[in-house]
Amino acid sequence: MRKTALISMVAIFALMIVSASFAFELSVPTETVNVPAGGTREVTVNITSSKADDLVLSFSDAKPWVSTDIQHIVINRSETKGIKVFISPSSAVQSGLYKVGILIESILTHEIKSKDIFINVERGEKVYIESILISGKLEPAGYGDIKAYLKNFKSSTVQDIAFRMTVFSPNEKVLDYTETIASIDPMEAKTVGKTVYFDNVTEAGTYTVNVMISYLDKKEELQQTFDVMEKSVITRTYEKFSLLLGYGKTIKVRNDGNEIGNETVIEDISSFDAVFFSGNPSFIIGNKYFWVINNIRPGGEMTISYYVDYMPLFVFILAVIIACWYFFYKYRTLRIRKFIMQRKLIKEGEEFTVGIELHNGLGRGMKELVIRDFVPPLFALKYGSGPEPKKKSTNIGTELVWKLTDLKRGEERILSYKIIPVLGVHGLISLPAACAEFTFNKMNVKNTSNITHLGIKETEPEKEKRFSIIRKKER
Repeated sequence: MRKTALISMVAIFALMIVSASFAFELSVPTETVNVPAGGTREVTVNITSSKADDLVLSFSDAKPWVSTDIQHIVINRSETKGIKVFISPSSAVQSGLYKVGILIESILTHEIKSKDIFINVERGEKVYIESILISGKLEPAGYGDIKAYLKNFKSSTVQDIAFRMTVFSPNEKVLDYTETIASIDPMEAKTVGKTVYFDNVTEAGTYTVNVMISYLDKKEELQQTFDVMEKSVITRTYEKFSLLLGYGKTIKVRNDGNEIGNETVIEDISSFDAVFFSGNPSFIIGNKYFWVINNIRPGGEMTISYYVDYMPLFVFILAVIIACWYFFYKYRTLRIRKFIMQRKLIKEGEEFTVGIELHNGLGRGMKELVIRDFVPPLFALKYGSGPEPKKKSTNIGTELVWKLTDLKRGEERILSYKIIPVLGVHGLISLPAACAEFTFNKMNVKNTSNITHLGIKETEPEKEKRFSIIRKKER
């Protein structure tokens, strides 16, 4: 039992040691790197770490013509970094096979990894693909400038070199470019390149560039890799439109990247427009309105809309105008009211006094004023005290006209006359409205009174009683 437990502990300890030894991984080209004496080749060493670490790169069996652009590497967890190693043997270096060791040591754990690169220095006469250089905006909706550097190490000019460049994403071919190079003279270097454009929401990951040349019966090929990063690429489109009184705005936020993105839209709304604003911002600071949009998926689109509608202001101004109009043209004017002084039934021979009340609210005195009224033929006229009107009889009734002078500011005056029904009437009779004619601010103005009623409205029981009496008499 104790022996089994001891074996288990040893196995766990060994597993921990093995796990620790694989904190980072180192990969180098497995094929021999061919490079001409006097030429240059570039290879990539990839380092992948399972945790954040500080690493140092160095060489064993170092050669003065082998170098790198970086020695200290800071790497994050689950990150892969590519380190470029430049191989540039001079023309004095002897041809043959060379071995250079790549050493990577962790500053934190002192773990060391080592792998060898085999280099074949040639003096053969041929055209070499010395290196592939990739630059640009390596992200969705971006581009990559890819350049291949060729050099002729032959002692004669090489003609009609077929050049082909292919680029592969992790899942498909994204570029296939061919070109014929007319000629390359001895020791001449030429650059052949092409730009690859990445679509919106293009795939993230490691892309491979393969360059191949062929001439006569010879072929050369070189590969290089680059990474298209995961990134959200947020674009906005704005559309402003008019309302009946105001404006609105629509903002479309689109993620053209390959990673979920967030965006904050900020709009400046003036203090005046803020009174008439309607929308749903996330928060407001001063005159700045913020909309926070989270988790926009790749290729997804979100829409923001808001409105500034001045209609309430228009309604308010209209109400003020109406109020001013009412004050200046209704209240500050000559008001005329017609009324009946007695409330009784309309019987033949009964007298009713009709009053016309005038009030000068113009704010100043009046020199000339004409009052007109009309008496239907159902009534006979009788004058009482006060100014007597001029009358004009027609076949439809009698028109009464008063001409007044010197009506002071704020003064009230009442004109009256009596009417006598020539026959009895049950219920109410509506009398015509009176009117006042005058000049104000060089304009002829005519104000009309209310329509007044004569008599007493008959109730339903009274009406029923009267009709029953009539029916009895008819029998």
